[in-house]
Amino acid sequence: MMQHLRRKILLELYKLADLVIMVCVLAFCMIFFSELPKEEIQSLFAFFSVKIKLVNVILLGMIVAVWRGIFSTFGLYRSRFTFKVGDEFLNIWKAVGIGTMLIATLSFFFDRQNITISILVSFWLICSSAIFLSRFLIRKFLFQVRKHGRNLRHIIVIGSGKRGQALAAFLTKREELGYKLLGFVDDKVEANGVTQAHALLCKLDELPEFLGKTVVDEVFITLPMKSYYNKISEVMEACEQQGIPVHMPLNFFSTGISKTKPVLLEGMPFVVRYTGRDLDLKAMFLKRTIDIIFSSILIVLFLPVFSVIALIIKLTSSGPVLFLQKRVGYNKRVFRLLKFRTMVKDAEVLQAEYEHLNEVDGPIFKIKDDPRTTKVGKFLRKTSLDELPQLFNVLMGDMSLVGPRPLPIRDVNLFEAHWHKRRFSVRPGMTGLWQINGRNKAEFDKLIKYDLEYIDNWSPWLDMNIMLKTVPAVMEGDGAM
Repeated sequence: MMQHLRRKILLELYKLADLVIMVCVLAFCMIFFSELPKEEIQSLFAFFSVKIKLVNVILLGMIVAVWRGIFSTFGLYRSRFTFKVGDEFLNIWKAVGIGTMLIATLSFFFDRQNITISILVSFWLICSSAIFLSRFLIRKFLFQVRKHGRNLRHIIVIGSGKRGQALAAFLTKREELGYKLLGFVDDKVEANGVTQAHALLCKLDELPEFLGKTVVDEVFITLPMKSYYNKISEVMEACEQQGIPVHMPLNFFSTGISKTKPVLLEGMPFVVRYTGRDLDLKAMFLKRTIDIIFSSILIVLFLPVFSVIALIIKLTSSGPVLFLQKRVGYNKRVFRLLKFRTMVKDAEVLQAEYEHLNEVDGPIFKIKDDPRTTKVGKFLRKTSLDELPQLFNVLMGDMSLVGPRPLPIRDVNLFEAHWHKRRFSVRPGMTGLWQINGRNKAEFDKLIKYDLEYIDNWSPWLDMNIMLKTVPAVMEGDGAM
């Protein structure tokens, strides 16, 4: 338990250090990279002062509150067996980049004109480097401590098969993890199994007695689940009786695409298998926060455009300004999607007459020169301006800025393969990999694979990349939104 407590304290110190570095670097950049005259430099401290403006304190508080969530989303506070310096620096770079975007957004929203582009760029570069350096130095210090035999966790591996040997080789090689492998516990020895360095300590039935008189901090079980179910239960009971933590692999039933997560339901433990990031609450909270902030800002910015488009539609054709259509969203929930009307009145009723002209493979209905489209509608669809009302769907939570495009009920009912429906395991989006890869130029199965690729590889950085690529796609007239 002491080792777990020390790890918990170390984790909290990491979080505190990141927050301190963020605030200090932001203050440094605001003072030394400001474009304001020197006589106004004192006003920069208003960002950190309760006495001058309460709104500045609220702004800083919002940044600090979300900062930890951003870093957690990128796995920077997660204990990992595998660790690469380059990967951590890249994750820090991405996390600080998202944090910088947050500061820029809030500064715009709160009209903080003293936070300039030069300050934001300097903050991104310096803060990323400072946080990486702090972690590097802490890790070097801990490595030296463990290298001299201090703060090591004594472990044993239950099972001397291939998985046990692979784990033993890995833990022996990675001294910085702080594990000291005592040996194996098993009833039989594999041909190339137990080595002299990692001896067979005892048999499975002898484990309770061995644990009772040996210093063992943690136990790793690598026995095959199917043939050793009863033995594994006995091992876990023996460890539980003596208060020793047990590590078990959660990939007993791995299908290659699913992830595994332990959860508690009213005190009852379960292992949940899922795809994407749907159970990562911090990641989903961050994605939803970004959706709310950006959709709110874009709605305000585009209000004049909304008014002009609505007026033109009303003056050029009969029928409502907005087109509401039932679409299939998150976990197959049906919602009403908002669009500016681009077709004649009752266009959905007329669709049956043009089914034979469908130009897209699979259940999707698409005609390049749809005769139901109005003159104004052709322009709106080419520029994707007809999709702008979906910002309200994003704000209400039916959609996200980025995700698989929501399809009409008619299209979904024509799905032939069950794996197509995994696209509904996340909120649909205004834009996605379909759109930036040319949604009208690929076969239906390939389009669905774009959706699944997005789900399996989601990150805030991927969302930002897709949004940036959406702009040129729209300008090229591919109808990317």
